[in-house]
Amino acid sequence: MPAAACSTDSGPAPTVTEMIYVDADGNTVAPPAPEMPEDGPRGAPAPAAPGSSAAEAPVIALQFFTTPDGQIYCGVEPAGSFGNQDARPDFACVTTTASIPKPVMSNCVPNITRLGGAGALGPGWVATGVCTGGWFFRQDSSQMQAAEVGQRIAVGDVTCTVEAADAVQCSRGAEGFRLSSSAISVSGNDVTVS
Repeated sequence: MPAAACSTDSGPAPTVTEMIYVDADGNTVAPPAPEMPEDGPRGAPAPAAPGSSAAEAPVIALQFFTTPDGQIYCGVEPAGSFGNQDARPDFACVTTTASIPKPVMSNCVPNITRLGGAGALGPGWVATGVCTGGWFFRQDSSQMQAAEVGQRIAVGDVTCTVEAADAVQCSRGAEGFRLSSSAISVSGNDVTVS
């Protein structure tokens, strides 16, 4: 226990300049080790609360990926005509299991597959739906890495967050979309013909 300073009636109490620790018998002992919080040394930041920005998953860079359920495929340089745009988008996500209504895409040629379960980002625009005659990406689907729920992925200047096993949200600036196996929503300059 620390030695206490005593005061007398003749003047003020002396100032303590050094702490001396003694045991019950009056012997001088080493000072006790500082108490350490369970989560680390004193002064270390406390763990971030769930949902806070510090707790967000780090961003990883990929060119192609799938949602954890393997039903939504995302990647760069997608083939097809998205949202009736002749210009090829820079990035897209497509689901093959969606029952999402197909937007009107007048430049789809006859006998070409039209899907409503797609979102694409081009230079300054976002679009839904795709007309395609085959696979959308140059990467084989079996070679695409499956993302995890909560994972954030950078594909060039597009950032995606895997929100659920079957849902992903992707954006670049003001343009973006959220695609799941049952719905798509967009924000920004939507050039889809509906």
